[in-house]
Amino acid sequence: MGRETAIQRIDWTPDGWPRLAAAPGEDPAAPRTTVPGPALPPAPVPGPPGRDDFDAPDLGPVWSTLRRHPAPDWLSLTERPGHLRLRGAQSLGSTHHQSLVARRQQDPVLTFTTAMSAEPGSPLQMSGLVHYYNSTLWHYLHLTWDEALGRVVRLGVCDHGAYREPCAPLPVGGGPLELRLAVRGERALFSVRPPGQEAWQPAGPELDTSPLSDENATQGDPDTGHFRTWGFTGAFIGLCAQDLTGAGAPADFDWTEYRADTLPGAAAR
Repeated sequence: MGRETAIQRIDWTPDGWPRLAAAPGEDPAAPRTTVPGPALPPAPVPGPPGRDDFDAPDLGPVWSTLRRHPAPDWLSLTERPGHLRLRGAQSLGSTHHQSLVARRQQDPVLTFTTAMSAEPGSPLQMSGLVHYYNSTLWHYLHLTWDEALGRVVRLGVCDHGAYREPCAPLPVGGGPLELRLAVRGERALFSVRPPGQEAWQPAGPELDTSPLSDENATQGDPDTGHFRTWGFTGAFIGLCAQDLTGAGAPADFDWTEYRADTLPGAAAR
């Protein structure tokens, strides 16, 4: 979940240097997991809404875009009212023009669901649900076109730029689709279903989420030991569209829902 912040009491030495406050016998250099708070009245701040129906004229503050501000040439909340429309741009591996809207992963156990519609006419047109760390580290369930099977969903995995698909494409026919990502700590499962149906169909095997982490992003190259990429952003979950034909084919997202979960038998958070 990326670099996190904390508040801790500081004491100042007689000669003006800050030190972490420590009780007698405690290591003064060690950060504390619990810190006494001041006697202030409670001032709770509500968290971001779990569901977004894209009814507002602008994206909510929970959403981030990648490298470019929202603009009508690639993102619209008005072309199809009640939907987020993304026009396909470059691949997820690009460091330039991407059509990607995502929110931070804030919980180790969560379920993220969206409803989308798109009509790809080429294997070069894709859109869907991504679990994203950076341009070289992501898991991507996407709707695309297969010359033999028609509309399919594919599951792509990219680990430090090495791309693979852990399963065969899944034919889905026409119409809207609901896509789901269930994260359970170090494991994650993508699923798909047509709207109105009860049963979700797994869209591939369980995936290891640990590559989508600061630790993996910043590790040294296994051959040279040298630093090979940046880190500390944490993982994001979001929506994206690609059109490598250059036509900017649209994908429409009706709603999203982010839900923090608990594992069976685990204490409530």
